[in-house]
Amino acid sequence: MSEFAFELDDVIKDTLKYSVDKMGFDKASIESFMKETFKISSDVLYPSWRESDTKGAKYVGGKVIAPYEESFIAMKNWGGFAIGLPEEANGMPMPNTLISGIHEIICAANFPFSMCGGLSRGAANVLFRHLGERGKDYVTKIAGGEWTGTMCLSEPQAGSAVGDIKTKATPQDDDTYLIEGQKIWITFGEHGYKDVEVVHLVLAKTPNAPSGTGGITLFAVPTVLDDGSRNGVACLGIEHKMGIHGSPTCTMGFGGDLGPCIGYRVGDEFAGMKLMFEMMIEARIGVGVQALAQLHGSYALAKRYAAERVQGVAIEDAKNDDAERVSIDNHPPVQRLLERNRVLLRAIRALVMLTSNLADKYEAEGDKNAEYFAQFCTPLVKGWASEYAFLGISECLQIFGGNGYLEEFPINQYLRDNRIALIYEGTNEIQALDLVGRQLPGKGGLKAMMAFQWISGIFDEAEKNDSLASATKQGRKLQNILSEVVMGLGSRSPREVTRNAVPLMCATGVLVSLAALLEMAPEDANVFAEEFVPEVLGRMHFLKG
Repeated sequence: MSEFAFELDDVIKDTLKYSVDKMGFDKASIESFMKETFKISSDVLYPSWRESDTKGAKYVGGKVIAPYEESFIAMKNWGGFAIGLPEEANGMPMPNTLISGIHEIICAANFPFSMCGGLSRGAANVLFRHLGERGKDYVTKIAGGEWTGTMCLSEPQAGSAVGDIKTKATPQDDDTYLIEGQKIWITFGEHGYKDVEVVHLVLAKTPNAPSGTGGITLFAVPTVLDDGSRNGVACLGIEHKMGIHGSPTCTMGFGGDLGPCIGYRVGDEFAGMKLMFEMMIEARIGVGVQALAQLHGSYALAKRYAAERVQGVAIEDAKNDDAERVSIDNHPPVQRLLERNRVLLRAIRALVMLTSNLADKYEAEGDKNAEYFAQFCTPLVKGWASEYAFLGISECLQIFGGNGYLEEFPINQYLRDNRIALIYEGTNEIQALDLVGRQLPGKGGLKAMMAFQWISGIFDEAEKNDSLASATKQGRKLQNILSEVVMGLGSRSPREVTRNAVPLMCATGVLVSLAALLEMAPEDANVFAEEFVPEVLGRMHFLKG
């Protein structure tokens, strides 16, 4: 089980289905780049992921010692940190669909390490857009692997309630600010990699700021200043977690006893949450890709294990004690679990690729409808995908039986690592609230109407193919019930709607993903619909009638 288990051909095929020829990436170059990504992931990233689970990140003598330094150097030399960054800052811009495909490979090989590059890319894009020449300089350093970036929101007393933050930003005569406060749960807030600095994107409040999120401003806080001196920011300790052991989750201190901490305002005063959401939306789609990747790795491991593990006889020979023993992938319950998670994997990828393609259309053409549809899909990519991927990984572990519970096999590491995907970048409950509170009624209901019209069009086309009858029948049933529920949300109490927001998000996720699957890989749509539509319908009884 030491070899990286991953089905590259499917990822390439599905990425090419949605990718557009832009930024110099035609079909041949996309396939070539993805094969390069697989090689570095298989040769370097996957082995370090397994090792880091026991080694983990350490906090010694006030400093973080993170694993993956060899992986970091390999990615830097390959140019991996330039992916998705502006060309003007020595980045490598590429279609969002290709970025999603690449990160499925990287995250399946080493999810904890991927978090460093993913957050750095999100921070870099915000800095490039909103911090002028200084921002361009910082992004150039990130693209070259000289710096990494973080997102600093949460505080001990303010997790999801970001408006309650207490970190202060005091303006100075030279247009800088003195930052003072503490942030928690900061991924790769410090790592200890040689000659690699960090720039933190920090939410803080200036003097006389109004209360709540409307009073928050965003600041760039580098660990090293223009003159080469150290800034007053440091890690105060790291968390000990159930998974992602190689990713240092830091408590960061700014100013105070650490000395003056200089920050540079990013964008306008009090626009902090708006700017941070630019990074968070990208991060939420990234979480969906991470969940997809973890399910992919788990399914590929389970498939390989089931083919190798000989146990029992075929069901037809159950009464024959002398019958030949067979591998467990001959047993119907195991076959069902494998098939169920194979199609779940394709459906989540279809949703990810749909959303990535919509983002490409908006960026290339300024298509507002594509932007609205992408916004509608984002909580589904983060929320539904991570919710169901975790259940799928658990089912893949089940195929291993008792061996799945042992540290010897990496399947339990996938399960532990993936659990965070349901929590961070806004818990899945927050994603569900975003769906029912912003997306379904968004733009006067335009977002929901657009999504349902697109789904209807997919079903109309699929109904011309008799072999897809099961998928379209199940899909129409779910769409009709979900449409009725959505239309009636206004007549229900906010407490009732929000209490049941997660099942509603899951039903919407299954519906949109079924339509996307019919478009991307129709051969898997019947099985997906038969397995998952009845499940979500059973969870929606509270909203019907």
